[in-house]
Amino acid sequence: MSARPRSINLVPSSEFDAGWWGGVLKWALTTGRYIVILTEMVVIAAFLSRFVLDQNISDLQDNVREKRNVLEAFSSQEKTFRNTQVRLAVAKELVDSEMPILEVLSELDKSAAADVQFSSIRISREEIAVTGTAFSENGLRTLITANRDSEFWKEVELTDVKAQGDGNISFSLILKV
Repeated sequence: MSARPRSINLVPSSEFDAGWWGGVLKWALTTGRYIVILTEMVVIAAFLSRFVLDQNISDLQDNVREKRNVLEAFSSQEKTFRNTQVRLAVAKELVDSEMPILEVLSELDKSAAADVQFSSIRISREEIAVTGTAFSENGLRTLITANRDSEFWKEVELTDVKAQGDGNISFSLILKV
């Protein structure tokens, strides 16, 4: 039978290696160093990712600044476009309304004397507001009388009359449909 080989340890073991503190120290020197290395790798990765994130933020800020400049450049055109849309909607509403605008203007034209000039005509569904200037009292009288006698208007109301210094008469008239 052959003899078993024996292991010979020339380093004497101490009581510290066998104790609790010795076990902690042995663990810290073996497994602990892997944990420290892993933690350092995570910290380095976070540090390097900071540069990438800073570059992304800078690119996004530049992109937003460029788009803001484009929007500011087109803001006046957009205001004009929206204003035009509102006007078109009002015009469409007037065209689609039951009030025949051409007949209203024709009736006003028939009732106006030669010496009456309209400065504004505002048309709504219920009434027509007319402002203008009559160059004589007879012209204003003819306008009011012709509109009161017309069957086209339900009511004719003279809301404002002012004599101007040059002998003309400014007036405001509301015609209810």
